[in-house]
Amino acid sequence: MKRIISLMVAVMMAAGFMVFQPVYAGNTVQRYVDFRGIQLFTEAYNYSPKAKEGIVYLHSLGGRYSDASFLYDSSNPYMTITMDFINHGNSDDVEKITWDMHIESIKAVIEAYGLNKVTLVGHSFGADTAMMFAKKYHHYVREIILIDGAYFNFIDLARFNFTRDFCEVIEYSPSSGITKEQFSQYFDMAYEDITRTWDINRDVLLIAADPYWAKPDPESGEPSIVEIIAMIKQAPEAFGFTAEEVAKIPDITYEDLDGYCSFLAEKINAFAKVNKKFSVIQTPYSHTMISLDECKEDVREMILDYMKKGPKDKNDKPKDKPGDKPKDKDDKPKDKPGDKPKDKDDKPKGKPGDKPKDKKHPEKHKITDVIPRLRLVD
Repeated sequence: MKRIISLMVAVMMAAGFMVFQPVYAGNTVQRYVDFRGIQLFTEAYNYSPKAKEGIVYLHSLGGRYSDASFLYDSSNPYMTITMDFINHGNSDDVEKITWDMHIESIKAVIEAYGLNKVTLVGHSFGADTAMMFAKKYHHYVREIILIDGAYFNFIDLARFNFTRDFCEVIEYSPSSGITKEQFSQYFDMAYEDITRTWDINRDVLLIAADPYWAKPDPESGEPSIVEIIAMIKQAPEAFGFTAEEVAKIPDITYEDLDGYCSFLAEKINAFAKVNKKFSVIQTPYSHTMISLDECKEDVREMILDYMKKGPKDKNDKPKDKPGDKPKDKDDKPKDKPGDKPKDKDDKPKGKPGDKPKDKKHPEKHKITDVIPRLRLVD
């Protein structure tokens, strides 16, 4: 993706791909943890050798430990541990990575810091990692917070022409520091059935990105995936792709895009229903919300607010006060005498393929970055 972004500066900003330096507001330490002779690079914010609980942040595919820096703030009282996954950043490389090795390496980090219980916060592929870890080692996990991940299976995207080849070619970025072979191995893991983790007996919060992020935005004039893919196919070398790579990418139509966005919206809406311990916060933000100045503070607040609530009150709804009149579901504001009857079908009509406007969020929250348009896993 960085290859595309570097040549589309006019319509894209590089914020979503930047590896930024943490803000060291608390006591922060860095150390290597040995795992089967593999050295894992870790960092702990608000470090205390006496801490028995804390946050463990799990980054995205191609991400780094520093992606957790949005949690490094005086409002966060918890020891927060982050790491470079195997084959990432400062951690050692291995010839073959598997889910078992990946999960065991995270367990080694938790034990090295002497933690008994953790809140797992995972972004994208890190969200899948959090669920897979909790499935095997639930006794270590207090709760899980998923940042736009683990709520659908990637294999299901093929019906909208977001095929495995499409994702693997478009998603890989040499600047991530991992090789194509290493990326492909992690992609194999990402394509496993995540729904088998949905029966875990732990509180899970999904902080979901806007499912319509890939639609064209008529206000900003930003291109959609359909337009970007068409440009890449016309001049692959200009975007850093080879003709062989582009040949693997199927055409994406607006019908495919509509289906893809609707699929994500349906999966987000259904997630809280698959397990009574699951809940969802729908945001208007993009997939890379943790690195964008416009929204990373909001994301941090969502995480900390969720952690402060006890297990019993996370799904509590406001109760009516004693003496309140029961609300009639059919009660609607009545028209005043002389008012012109409103036509239910009279609504401003958008252009085909336009992104629906979000009625739940004020305009000031609108995020118009287009960097993550093709980022599904990392």
